[in-house]
This record gives sequence, structure tokens and C-alpha cells, in this order.
Amino acid sequence: MKSLYVLTLMTFFIAGCAHGPIAERPVTDSKSGVTTTPSPSTAATDTTPAAADESGLPKVALTGDLLNDLLLADIAARRGHLGISVKLYEEMAQYSRDPRLAEQATRVAIYANLTESALASAQLWLALEPGNAEAKQVVTALMVRSGQPDLALAQMEKVLASEGGGSNGFMAVAGLLSREKDKKLALDLMQRFVAKHKESADAMLALSHLAMRLEELELAGKSVDEALRLRPHWAPAALQHTRVLVEQGKTPQALSYLKSRVDAHPEMADYRLFYARLLADGERLPEAYEQFQVLDKLQPGNEDTMFALGFIALQLDHLDEAERYLTRPPLNGTPPLPRATTISMRRFGWR
Repeated sequence: MKSLYVLTLMTFFIAGCAHGPIAERPVTDSKSGVTTTPSPSTAATDTTPAAADESGLPKVALTGDLLNDLLLADIAARRGHLGISVKLYEEMAQYSRDPRLAEQATRVAIYANLTESALASAQLWLALEPGNAEAKQVVTALMVRSGQPDLALAQMEKVLASEGGGSNGFMAVAGLLSREKDKKLALDLMQRFVAKHKESADAMLALSHLAMRLEELELAGKSVDEALRLRPHWAPAALQHTRVLVEQGKTPQALSYLKSRVDAHPEMADYRLFYARLLADGERLPEAYEQFQVLDKLQPGNEDTMFALGFIALQLDHLDEAERYLTRPPLNGTPPLPRATTISMRRFGWR
């Protein structure tokens, strides 16, 4: 995959050869044959994107030195010399002002557990592509890992803004924190972040999701309850409340709560689907079957619903109905469920 990435980079550079180089090329050390040194000292600190072409990428010529370094960086990475590879990608990114090289330097450094180098490369990547949402998230995560929580909190606000300040932004922050090894620190940072948005139901819901992933069920429950207080009858929060109850071992309460939501909003498929699945998980198959039948009317031809109906019908010995559901073509134009149909035919000798 690294080789493919390098070839892709080379293709883009070749396409831009006519533009000429944008800066003096660093000199390759002829003794080592590997280490290169950036030429003007300002190249290591300048974060101004270079002049770009129509694609938004810098106009950089694929010189012999640059091609050599691209190949060396790739070979070094594949042979396990990750530090050398990172250094080469960093130098090429500084020289070329190409965000793709800064991104590659970041990814190799993360893989090599070189957090300091990864953060420096990620910050360059973000400086060269200020609107890149992924770069913002990577910088945030690396700030957390490098022990800079206050800077990470400030960066989280930028991640939130890049996603429009709504649910997607809060969930993006929760998602990147969920991948951190220090779970206590991750949860503490999320709580500090959410404290700045305590009147946001989206923030409280995201905190609940993160807390549940980290098995802090009491906090997960309190957070989703606060989300529902701020935005009553909000379906995503109601479903999360149900998940928390199930994780807490309170499935009867979860079923009762969901039934009340289904009764209050019979047209909402999300509530009914979750309710039907919980009934099926609890071996309450006749009731689950009834709910899936209603779902089939709400969303005719839904493949997942027909699959569930077919296999519950099998377990209830409703063989004619099972065959009908498992062999009925979905409305999206795809063929009938082939695997389910084959199983059914072999088991019951159907045509």
C-alpha cells in the first residue's frame, strides 16, 4: 500500500513538472545516501502553502532528488527503518509544501509511535490544508497523546466548528477520544469539553456514547438523561437511553420504555426496529414477529426486515410465510436473498 501511495504521489508530481520548482532543492548527503537537509532555514518553519494549481495542490516539479527521496522513504518504511522514512517525508513536505507528503509523514510517524514527529507533521499538514477535517482530528488526538490537554481542548473546538457545530462535531470528538489508550484522560477531556457546551443536547449525547464505550455506565445514563431533558422526545437520545439500560442489565425497563415510545410514535421505524430486536433477543419471538410485520408495512421491501421475518417464521414453524419472506425480491431491485433462499430450499426441499 505504501508503494501504491508513493506511485500516486509521483503521478501528481509528474503532472506538475511544467510548473518548475518552487524553492531551492535541499542537497542530498552523498556519504550516507539517505539523510537530506532542508535548504533555507525558513523551510522548516514556514507554514505558508505554496502557489497551487487548479487542483489546489502546490506546483512542484518531480526533480531527480525528490524522486530519489520518495523512493528512499518508501523503501525505508518497508524495511522497518521508520525513523528514516519519517525524516525523509518530513523534509520533502517542508520543501514541497505538499499536504499529501505531510500527511504521509504523519501516518508513518504514528505507526512508528514517534508522537512528537507525528504531531509536528500533522500540524504542518493542517497548516497546508486548513480546511481538512481529518487533519484537525489527527492533530487533536496527537495533542492528547503528547500530554497537551489544554491545547487539545482548543483544537476540539476547531473540530466541532469544522463539522458545523452540531451532532456530527461532538460525535467526531467523542470518536477520536474513544481510540486513546488512556481512557481516564479521554473521558476527563470530554467532560471538560462538554462543560463548555452544557446546554447542548448534542454534546450530552456524545458524552453518553463515549462513557458507554468506556464502560462508565452511570455517567452514560446521566448524560443521556440530561440530553433528553434539554431536548425531550429526541429519538437519538431515546434510543441511547435504551442502550444504556440494556448495558446496565435492565432489559425489562428498556423494553417498557421502548414500548411507550412505539405507542406514542407508531410511525417511527427506528423505535419499532429496536423494540423488535430486543424482543427477539429475549426469545419473545411471536411479539417480535408482530413488530417486524408492522415494520414491513412501514418500510415495504426492506431487505433486513424480510430477512428477520423469514428466520423468525422458520423458528415459529410458519414455513409458508418463511418461504414468502425469504424469496420475495426487495423493492430496491436487488435479487431475493440468495443465501437465505438456498438455506430454505435445502432445509425444506422447496423448489
